[in-house]
Amino acid sequence: MSYFSTSRNVELSIIYYLETEIAASWSGITVTKNFTQSYEKTLPVVCASLINTVPERKEVGSDDLIKNYGMTIDIFATSDGQRIDLADFIVDKLKDGCVFYIHSHATGDASTLARTASGRIRVLDFSGDRKIENSGDSTATHDKYRHKISIDVRNS
Repeated sequence: MSYFSTSRNVELSIIYYLETEIAASWSGITVTKNFTQSYEKTLPVVCASLINTVPERKEVGSDDLIKNYGMTIDIFATSDGQRIDLADFIVDKLKDGCVFYIHSHATGDASTLARTASGRIRVLDFSGDRKIENSGDSTATHDKYRHKISIDVRNS
């Protein structure tokens, strides 16, 4: 049984998916779930986090809810080319969705997560895929080549 909410499981499932897909095709890229942590890591960094949930009634008169989850993926690259390539890679991987996992702490080890597959996460909408413009030569290293991808997902 999971002690994690569905919302948290959606976020962790997408982070895990990005970690495994990026590690299989790229080297030296850190994936985080905390925007502030991204500034503490060596570039390049990808930060994926749940930014909102939108509950809707499953049907008229029902007390059951369906939730759509808003996720943002921030890319902190080392060059403009890397930013573009990494953004295209991530969008290409996300378009097919990923496995939804129920997460729990491994027995006797609160720092390790155990995962049990329990359906799929589908991308409903790519609501943003854009470069983050920064002005001036004094732009901090982490902000120089930034990109933001925004998606809406649902688990099934």
